[in-house]
Amino acid sequence: MAAIRERRCLMSGTVRPTDEMVRFVVGPDGMVVPDVDGRLPGRGIWITAERALIEKAAAKNRFRAAGGTAPDGLADATAALLRRKLLSLIGLGRRTGDLLAGFDVIDRAVARGEEVAILIEAADGAPDGRRKMMARIGARDGSVPVFDGFDRDTLSQAVGRENATHLAVKRSRLAEKIQLEMTRLAGLEGTRQVHEEG
Repeated sequence: MAAIRERRCLMSGTVRPTDEMVRFVVGPDGMVVPDVDGRLPGRGIWITAERALIEKAAAKNRFRAAGGTAPDGLADATAALLRRKLLSLIGLGRRTGDLLAGFDVIDRAVARGEEVAILIEAADGAPDGRRKMMARIGARDGSVPVFDGFDRDTLSQAVGRENATHLAVKRSRLAEKIQLEMTRLAGLEGTRQVHEEG
């Protein structure tokens, strides 16, 4: 099992797993850029994946010590990159077979005993359909994360099929990666992981 990497948050001063943070680097032009994959060259500046902390760092010019200047809209740019990464992972699930798309497909998989790790519901889907899907996979008690941060058109484009209202990710390494990005994105733009009672 890989060791958990930790870094100190520039703003809060707390030491956290890097999976809960966003790395920033100073580009050749002196501007700060988000490095959501953690691969860009240069000294990393780590901030907990929360919009308020990133906005505060930019407003107070806390990147100056690293020789960088935060551009306008740094938090929005970070959220946009996280959205793109999450959608890419969801699309990958269709190609690897880890993603189930459509109410009936998910229903049959659950009946066969397949384990759903994450339910992704279109934000503009019918509430009744969502409730039925959540009940079917046992998500109402919060045991299965339910994410509703994208509308149907966005999800449809990501998975290459029409009317992608109900998506489920089977338990897998990919599901763990999707869960991570769901959590980071939620901190940046308030997209939700939800469960409904009753």
